[in-house]
Amino acid sequence: MEKNYFPDVDGSESLADNLSAFITSFYFQVTDDLPAEIILSHQIPDQVAVSEALATHFGNKVVIKTNVREHRSEWLDLATLNTSNALKTKLGDYLELHARFGALKDVLATVTDRTIDRIECFDISHTMGEATIGSCVVFDQGGSRRRDYRQYAIHDIQGGDDYAAMKQVLTRRYKKQPLPDLLLVDGGKGQLGIAKEVLTELGILGDTLLISVAKGEGRKAGLEVLHFLDHEPLDLPMDSKALHLLMHIRDEAHRFAITAHRKKTR
Repeated sequence: MEKNYFPDVDGSESLADNLSAFITSFYFQVTDDLPAEIILSHQIPDQVAVSEALATHFGNKVVIKTNVREHRSEWLDLATLNTSNALKTKLGDYLELHARFGALKDVLATVTDRTIDRIECFDISHTMGEATIGSCVVFDQGGSRRRDYRQYAIHDIQGGDDYAAMKQVLTRRYKKQPLPDLLLVDGGKGQLGIAKEVLTELGILGDTLLISVAKGEGRKAGLEVLHFLDHEPLDLPMDSKALHLLMHIRDEAHRFAITAHRKKTR
């Protein structure tokens, strides 16, 4: 299956050195399979040492090749084309995300002068009040920060009490973790009140911008309303990039909670 990887690179190092670092990281940490041949677009400085280390690690011989011909050259050309397309797609996604954060800044200009970079969003999932899970997803202007995602099994509450579940998960998280620039909770004024109560009890209410996002008329997607503590609700148009950003984050929190819930109830 084709998959693209976008490793962190060291700008002070050469392309060949960065490629060498990725090759070793990928085969030692990501995959369990070692092919008979690895075809590279650039020769790496420690090519022989890398191939020997891989052979020792996997117990199989591997040949690292550059300057290939015929069908191997065609494979390399195809890989280069796929890389170019993947980079263009990622750049487009980044530019769209940047535009959405800019739109959110404009929308919130009358609400706060806080710089909004890191956003954390929470959602609660359960089946008929059972096996309740709280999820936290994290985004910043670089996109989702999956390593920072967290799932919380909720205990000792009455089944179906989403307010108690939200109170528990927010308390557990922010007793130990710093607040983001924007804390987003899925739900209306009720969940907003619960979040306010928790942050007040912890003495950190002023450390974040607190927003709840609720479905509007008929609970239809695209008709969401934003609720604040000290500002009138905002009803953004369906084509608002700021709304698209918050909906995407909210939906990701819901997806993450549902995923954890399904695993728990299997």
